[in-house]
Amino acid sequence: YSNASTLTVPTAPLGSVTNTKLLTNFTNAAIFDQSGKTNIDTVNNAQLDTSVKKFGTASLELDGTSDYLEATPVISPDRGSWTYECFIYPKTVVDAGGYGCIFSTQTSSPNTDGVALYYISSTKKLECYGPAAGGTYFSTANDSITLDQWQHVALVFDLDATNYPITCYVNGTSVGSSTTNTWQTRDSGLLKIGAQHDGGLEFTGFIDEFRATLKARYTSNFTAPTKEFPNL
Repeated sequence: YSNASTLTVPTAPLGSVTNTKLLTNFTNAAIFDQSGKTNIDTVNNAQLDTSVKKFGTASLELDGTSDYLEATPVISPDRGSWTYECFIYPKTVVDAGGYGCIFSTQTSSPNTDGVALYYISSTKKLECYGPAAGGTYFSTANDSITLDQWQHVALVFDLDATNYPITCYVNGTSVGSSTTNTWQTRDSGLLKIGAQHDGGLEFTGFIDEFRATLKARYTSNFTAPTKEFPNL
């Protein structure tokens, strides 16, 4: 435009028109880290679903067919206390073995680093895996998880407590724990939500309000969150 030219300032997001070579509206980000600390990649058809959600307007939908989220870098709980938590709405797992990984920070199997939390649809329980030769793990009781219903799950490691306990909570109630000190070391810094380290054993269902923090948020039974987490 010359100095004498005038134009109307746009009042709506710009669209793709003839000869457009690049268009970045920076709107409608679907699945992203509200803390702004982690880059989230959606794999295959991991997507938002507005019909099933715990809070807000949508949740993460995973159909168990090679779709999950991947985050690098993630806050790496290495030699310190940490908490992983989220709301899950599990469906019957597609995998023939019935294992659906809610999240994993591991890089290999047998497990030599990180932690992973699995839902087993055949027995409706959780299994927690940690870093040790061959894989240290513990299981919750059968029927500690309910199909087609929202429930809050948390995996907490408390470095300040005796014997370094890692505890699994469902809806604020402890459902299993381990006190081996191998849980405190060798976190990979990687994160998959909805699948294990290699993208297999995918979770089937919905996940909402996933949060990882570098402290033991819960050290005894508690009231499960009743509103969405603040964007801090």
